[in-house]
Amino acid sequence: MPKDDDIARRELRELLVMLRDGLDQPPLSVKFRLAMEAVLDLLGEQNLGKRLAAREHISAYLAGTWGE
Repeated sequence: MPKDDDIARRELRELLVMLRDGLDQPPLSVKFRLAMEAVLDLLGEQNLGKRLAAREHISAYLAGTWGE
């Protein structure tokens, strides 16, 4: 049986595809999609310690990816 996180990520991907198609946009890059998933994971996290750790991870990822 799939975990709730797996289901939520699949539904997120489906939503992003529907939005992209509805707006007639090109596919999202893998990096952008992964960043979106990380942000949504961060927003859904209830544990403050995990939330702050995820925030730092996302910040480091974005800095490394887009050179901030």
